[in-house]
Amino acid sequence: MTQQHHDFVDALGGHGFLRTVLFNDGVSIDSDNVEIISKEQLHALGEKFRSAL
Repeated sequence: MTQQHHDFVDALGGHGFLRTVLFNDGVSIDSDNVEIISKEQLHALGEKFRSAL
């Protein structure tokens, strides 16, 4: 991987966690969503993302 790839991964919180990120026009606007895996969590995250747009 290039340094640019490493920098991108670090900007999203680094390695080691499942993370769901919302991008808007190529900019990460919400990346603090670690290990969102249940149906209820995904639904709540979808609502959060919808309101952010």
